[in-house]
Amino acid sequence: GISVNPTVPDRVVVTTDHTAMPNGIALSADGGATWRWPVEGSETKIRAPFRAPSDPNVLYASASTAILVSRDDGESWEIKLADLVEESFDELDVHAVDPEDANLFYFSRLGAQGRWLYVSRDGGDSSEVILRPDTWEFTSATVIATDAMGGRMLIAGTSFGDGFRSVDGGENWDTFFTDVESIDCLSPDFNDVGTAWVCSN
Repeated sequence: GISVNPTVPDRVVVTTDHTAMPNGIALSADGGATWRWPVEGSETKIRAPFRAPSDPNVLYASASTAILVSRDDGESWEIKLADLVEESFDELDVHAVDPEDANLFYFSRLGAQGRWLYVSRDGGDSSEVILRPDTWEFTSATVIATDAMGGRMLIAGTSFGDGFRSVDGGENWDTFFTDVESIDCLSPDFNDVGTAWVCSN
């Protein structure tokens, strides 16, 4: 995955999870002419980084067994929330960063019982469950979308083609849509909380 700093376009952060390259995080400060590796030789795949809209220096990346957090535009990274991984096959995955609060982000944990959705309000120091796998037979979150106009609307899609919506940051959820085949991406309509855009293959 790749993330370009919107205020300093020459600064580029790339995460790698390919067999042809080492798992890690690469950083370029000159538009890709040269690279260095703040994180190299990770034992787990590192997924695409999420940059906080309100503070472009803050990034979150999933490393399966932990969440990696940078507050200096990729120069250094901290390991967070590794204590949530209970089994060797558990995986953590970042889904969205709140548009107004760089410390607030949403992520999931996939385990033996299904996928749990969490929110962290302090940059990964702690977290709380906002959606359990036994809720509405909720077993897989394919996408979580936040409302870029206010950061309070969440949409979670499942592998069954159902969608659930929260308009209060995950405190309460209701069924939003059903029977959409193979959900690949979701986005709220920023002008109408009753509408969402869904893509499928």
